[in-house]
Amino acid sequence: DTETKTVLNAGAKKEIEYLARHGRPLLPFNRMLRETFNLEKQEPAIHLDSLQKYLRISEALIPSGEALVRPVIRHPDLRPSNIFVSDDYEITSLIDWQNATILPLFLQSGPLDDFDSSGSASRLETSQRPPGLAASNEDSRLEQLELFSKQQLHHLYMTETSKNNPTHYEALSIPFAVGRRKTYDLSSAPWQGDNVPLRSSLIFLKQQWSQLVTAANTPCPITFAEEEEREYFRLDDLEQEATEQLKGSMEMLGLGPEGWVSNDKYEAATEAIARMKEMCLEQADTELERVAIRDHWVYDDLEEEEYL
Repeated sequence: DTETKTVLNAGAKKEIEYLARHGRPLLPFNRMLRETFNLEKQEPAIHLDSLQKYLRISEALIPSGEALVRPVIRHPDLRPSNIFVSDDYEITSLIDWQNATILPLFLQSGPLDDFDSSGSASRLETSQRPPGLAASNEDSRLEQLELFSKQQLHHLYMTETSKNNPTHYEALSIPFAVGRRKTYDLSSAPWQGDNVPLRSSLIFLKQQWSQLVTAANTPCPITFAEEEEREYFRLDDLEQEATEQLKGSMEMLGLGPEGWVSNDKYEAATEAIARMKEMCLEQADTELERVAIRDHWVYDDLEEEEYL
């Protein structure tokens, strides 16, 4: 499908053009990730190579079936606060459409954030209540019940989607549906000093190539050294761990997804963050950790100009 391939490649080609002209070494924009790279700036040449590799496999991301590649528009942030409902419980309007895009269905598919449980199966398996809850301590029990609740909600979403929107469910169920969407998104996003996400996604697709393509005995057009594959998966694990740590600290501080906090809680949050930074500095074991906390503290103001 020429039109679908054009859509898949447009963002990557735009990024290649930009980085070839204006690319320069950058620290990762996400300061939680900088210590992973010893606080060293990363080279755009690696991301450029990943983008070129992406262009060589992008056509393989297109699933078969016209229904899965038809263009659709989808609200990018559908949540209760963006839905207006009348006193008669009818939806009257939706807001925050400004970032909506028109893309092939398989690139738009996926559970809404409030229904997504990343570790859940994409099909209709029913999650089981965690065993041994009675013997667990209260914190562990609450954590397991929260995970179980998310899995149940995910299962309900998938079940209802299969009944009421079978084409969307088909798009959700194609092999590596999440990996296809993720790789496309990463190839189109502006580079912000992190070479790991796109490259590790490409390595994953390369390793699963035989299950990704429909034609048997089709060789994968991209290669990586085994040592590089192991290293990028290691770095990806470290980044995921850092992301979870940041998420946990934000939840503890009562911050929203992008660090927002209500006016009445701003001073208390600021004081708590200052105490947290001081405590982290006291507990730092190495000079690298101390510099990372002192000069790259994730909650300090950030000069964004070089990333624009």
